[in-house]
Amino acid sequence: MPAIFPRLRRTVPRRLGPSALLLFACLQAAAVRTPSPPPPSAQPPPPPILPPPFTCCSGQASCGRAFNDNVTCAALGDIYTATNGVGWSDQTGWSAAAAGSPTDFCTSFHYAACTGGFITTLYVHSGLGMRMCLTSFASLLGWNLSGTLPSSLSSLTTLTDLLIVGNPYLTGSIPSGLGSLSNLVNLHLDHNSLSGTVPSTLGSLTSLTALFFANNILSSTLPASLSSLTGMINLCVRVCPLLSIAHSQTAVIC
Repeated sequence: MPAIFPRLRRTVPRRLGPSALLLFACLQAAAVRTPSPPPPSAQPPPPPILPPPFTCCSGQASCGRAFNDNVTCAALGDIYTATNGVGWSDQTGWSAAAAGSPTDFCTSFHYAACTGGFITTLYVHSGLGMRMCLTSFASLLGWNLSGTLPSSLSSLTTLTDLLIVGNPYLTGSIPSGLGSLSNLVNLHLDHNSLSGTVPSTLGSLTSLTALFFANNILSSTLPASLSSLTGMINLCVRVCPLLSIAHSQTAVIC
């Protein structure tokens, strides 16, 4: 059709009226109109915007660069993500690392402490009754952790003290991999909403002197392997509604 118009232009008499000339111009415009773009629904969706990697390090020197391949940093990032870190009452240090800013977990992370550049203490509790077996669920509120404990906790092999206490929206089971944390001296997981069985792997923690998991909803007997924890001073299991003690234990049962 466009090829016809030049010939029509030459043959149209000059004496045509305004209406005819207007119709002729409209036909020419329709012939050269560019194709319309596809409707918006046909456009590919934009790529998703991914959050920055959890970025932390140990020691001020290494914090001058991205340090994302550290096993400890990866585990800490998993804890922050799996327990809804953005909802924690205090996110000091953690939120900066979650935003991609290299952050020293030894000096900047609330709830963490180090010895010689290695993380040895991770504590998320209300500060009440660290070594007391409290029976009032309402009296011990933590830092609003919710979700579940990640299995990568087992990679924090330098931990001597792990205290995650007083978080009623922290659910799921006790990770069996905690049994590989051979340096643990204190393990406090009480006053949460953990369920399932107490892992038999905890019997491998021969350095333990305190094991607290009262005020959860654990639903099985204590594993016999806990009887091998001969250095135990405090074992607190009270107020687990369906938990029974099925072996002889020389530790103090509160």
